[in-house]
Amino acid sequence: SHHLTEVGHYTGYGSFGPPNGRRLAYRAIANCFVRENVILEEWLLSDDVLVIRQLGRDPNDIARARALADRRDGAAPAQPVGPLQRGLG
Repeated sequence: SHHLTEVGHYTGYGSFGPPNGRRLAYRAIANCFVRENVILEEWLLSDDVLVIRQLGRDPNDIARARALADRRDGAAPAQPVGPLQRGLG
């Protein structure tokens, strides 16, 4: 497990829209499964809401746009999955 501090500028097209050059700084945590000094799996948790806010955008607008795009593409709505849902039934 390791903690990261990411710092940079939003200069390219990404999942949060077109570039605007704004400075970003946020933290993340990565948990890795390693065998014989080789990372076989990595789980990454980063604060996307903080990034979206630092870009001057509204997290609700981004979420709404993604949900509507999924519906247009015919994707089924995501079902919640976790310990509680797996235990039901």
